[in-house]
Amino acid sequence: MASLHRLLAAALVAAGTFAPAQAAPWRVSIDTSPLAGTSGFIAFDFFAGSAATGNVVRIGNLVFDGVLGLPSYTGDVAGTLSAGTLTLGGGSSLFSEWLQGLSFGGTLAFDLELGDTAAAAGERPDQFSLFLLDDALLPRATDDPALADALLAIDLMGSATAPQVYRSDFATLRIEPIVSNGVPLPGTAPLLALGLLAVTAGRWRRAPAAAAAA
Repeated sequence: MASLHRLLAAALVAAGTFAPAQAAPWRVSIDTSPLAGTSGFIAFDFFAGSAATGNVVRIGNLVFDGVLGLPSYTGDVAGTLSAGTLTLGGGSSLFSEWLQGLSFGGTLAFDLELGDTAAAAGERPDQFSLFLLDDALLPRATDDPALADALLAIDLMGSATAPQVYRSDFATLRIEPIVSNGVPLPGTAPLLALGLLAVTAGRWRRAPAAAAAA
């Protein structure tokens, strides 16, 4: 199955809520209690800014107290969200997406591993983005300054990788680096936010108009 998409033009990224700079791995936790009992989708998007990086994104160890529905996908996707590891990227597609239907519960969490190869000078970095959509495939509103309504956006910039978390009335997302024993480090975003402003850059964004799954 595939989804149809319109891509927004590149825009400068304004300051969001930042987590510490690190390529991988991360633990992502989303409080979706305002959406509990409703149906919708979660979209995992990967934009390949440069085929030369060979970056991929891996999502695994899903913990979810709702009900997963049917998925659809487009581009370079391997595995599934419900079992094992889901992998985006690594092929020739500019845009890859896993669109997962679900009935929301109160929490959703997963491990996130990112490729750590930065784009060459003058090239657009690869980017991972996450969106929550309603049952009509419209993105749930966030304060994403590009008006794409991303809840999470990460430019893959090697050691300078810095997740950008956006606020929403529908969900609260936390992302923390995982240390070797699997325990997330305490959030240090307030201490690093000013320094990380220097690494924000233009990025591809998912169009706010949702695509219909085929």
